[in-house]
Amino acid sequence: MSNRYIQVNKGGRNAHLRLPILLGVALVLLFGFGGYKLFTLLSEKKAGADDENIRIGVVLSPQDISIKGDSLSGLQVELIKLLPKMDKDYKIVPYTSHAESLDDLKSNRLDILATSYLTMLDSSEDFIYTRPVYSSSYVLMRHIPDGDNISPFTLDSLRGKEISVPSGFPAMEVLISHLSQESIPDLQIRQTEESQEKLIRSVSEGVLAYVICEKNIAGSYAAKLPNLVIDTDVSFLLKHTWVLNIGQEKLKANLDSVISLAYTKGTWTEVVQRYGMLPTL
Repeated sequence: MSNRYIQVNKGGRNAHLRLPILLGVALVLLFGFGGYKLFTLLSEKKAGADDENIRIGVVLSPQDISIKGDSLSGLQVELIKLLPKMDKDYKIVPYTSHAESLDDLKSNRLDILATSYLTMLDSSEDFIYTRPVYSSSYVLMRHIPDGDNISPFTLDSLRGKEISVPSGFPAMEVLISHLSQESIPDLQIRQTEESQEKLIRSVSEGVLAYVICEKNIAGSYAAKLPNLVIDTDVSFLLKHTWVLNIGQEKLKANLDSVISLAYTKGTWTEVVQRYGMLPTL
């Protein structure tokens, strides 16, 4: 099974794409990528340490990283671009499996795992964690029939209820996992492929009773649709972090300093907010 590596080097204005083909002949294409040299290589996954690169794993998702032809985009890609030049180059290693990326991190095939799937709630003694890189905020929205009083609402009020949540969002997967551990009797969590916007409209119309969605989206729809209330008492702030293997304490300290400095300059905040996340100063 081959694995795709994308190497990011500081300082250049060009990038190179090399694909191995029969008899070792390679086709090299030149293209620009925002001040980086981008080197894409299809090869067998390398085991053990890589002394020439800092390998950063990213789990493929529409938010974190997407690959279209010879270009990369996504939240994690832009944050990695903000990292200053070190004595090694950065190599981005895309994954389709969150579990596989953690296994490779533990096996020293990765140095850093940058993904929205991990939060401060997921801490494990097997790894070390950077300071929070950003946060995401989610709230519960519920239907209020015409004329009803808005009663106080807590997690205990969810006994025997069904909550609809959109699938496909890394942070939502984390949220579902932790909500499932709250030991609320008979709580039903229904994952759906429908968009957050469509779910909110269904709650407004009374088709659904509850939905969990991003706070900024909830606020915009609550202002223009009837029979909706946002329960701020049932809100979820997830602090996301990058993860390193045990023994990488020096690299962790460097990353913490870099992230804090980038927040001070405003560059990190600008990227984080552009993707709908919250800065964690």
